[in-house]
Amino acid sequence: MNRIQHLREKLGLDQAQLAAKIRELNPGSKTSQTNISRWENGERFPRGKNLIMLAIALGVKPADLIETILAVDLQNEFEPVEMMMSDALVKLDIRAYRVTSDSVERAGIPDGALVLLHCSAEAINTLAPGDLVAVEAVNEDGESVRVLRQYLPPDLVTTNRNGTNISTRISDGPHNMRIVAKVIPK
Repeated sequence: MNRIQHLREKLGLDQAQLAAKIRELNPGSKTSQTNISRWENGERFPRGKNLIMLAIALGVKPADLIETILAVDLQNEFEPVEMMMSDALVKLDIRAYRVTSDSVERAGIPDGALVLLHCSAEAINTLAPGDLVAVEAVNEDGESVRVLRQYLPPDLVTTNRNGTNISTRISDGPHNMRIVAKVIPK
């Protein structure tokens, strides 16, 4: 049972009732029972405003939706791709990479996908809940690695690998994590 399902059942709500509660909180929302089911089954993970509204509906903080487990076995999850970039993209500090893990597949970026990373300080300073980010960290062997994670303010980053939510705070632990780029949405 995942964290969302656990909290929903604790409140005595079925999936349709939780979806209705989110729509009440955010009248423009189109959240349905199908969305709740996908979130609970790990097919998708709520992002942005959906994440915030889900947390409010469940009476928790967005970070509380994710079981906190120390992120171990860190290894590079993306590699640079040589390709022609327009001068405008180069000026904006946008670079192309290929994903080499399934760490954010449930957020819509599968292993092998091509992504663009916005590496400017401006992009990093305007992150929203649920944004996908590139994080630089130090693994247990002392090597600097770059991983993809989902951002939850103020300093939590999470992955959903192999059906397990793995989260860590940027400011905690031995990994010396820092966000180095924002993934540009498709």
